[in-house]
Amino acid sequence: MWLYVAFLVCTAGAALLVPGRAGMVASVRTQTSEAITRARRGRWVWLSLVPSALLLGTTRYITTDIASFPLLWILPLVLYLLSFIVGFGVRDPARVAETAGRLVVIGAIPVALTFVGRVPTFLALGLHLGWLFAAATLAHARLSADRPEAARLTEFYAWISVGGVVGGTASALVAPVVFTRVWEYPLAIVAALALTGGAQARPGSRSAWIAVGVAVVAGGWFQQHGDVQLATVAMAAAGLLVLR
Repeated sequence: MWLYVAFLVCTAGAALLVPGRAGMVASVRTQTSEAITRARRGRWVWLSLVPSALLLGTTRYITTDIASFPLLWILPLVLYLLSFIVGFGVRDPARVAETAGRLVVIGAIPVALTFVGRVPTFLALGLHLGWLFAAATLAHARLSADRPEAARLTEFYAWISVGGVVGGTASALVAPVVFTRVWEYPLAIVAALALTGGAQARPGSRSAWIAVGVAVVAGGWFQQHGDVQLATVAMAAAGLLVLR
């Protein structure tokens, strides 16, 4: 820890010793014509805050309420980092955000049903981890699509860092003091659902109706084999698909 503190002190000292730093900043600002509004900065913070809070909420929930496998916390962290790669590494982040938004909407009810019904452990893990990846990819792809020009990228990534810190602090430090149960996770899910605006599938989409048929057949099969919980999840997914 002290080595890290020393690193921060040295970094700050190096920044103060850079000659002509004020002129450098002024020259960069005069080269850019793009105005960054407060609303846009707030959007950057929000889009980075939600997946950060969702990561910690998912990790805490699956390791305390679903299973206690060793090193299980690595899985949500890997998916969170992978969502950065997907969101910022593609050429068309807006299209990725649209696809991820649909997955977030489709998976919302099955994930919610795991809170109230008995679902096989590995299915519950798959639902929660998959939903985390879809929601984080949605947020990071929307961030990537909203990137400013090169002269403003330092500020852009700084605000992303602020959002990550706020989301992590709220989940790791504030929530355990305020809540008696893992309420920060459902709240993070609701916040992630708020990011899906404009991600609806087209009415009458052939792929959507195929998915509805698959979900209905799966629900009937689970019902015939006496697995009411899985049948409920499948039918809920079908209903949500029809709604969207």
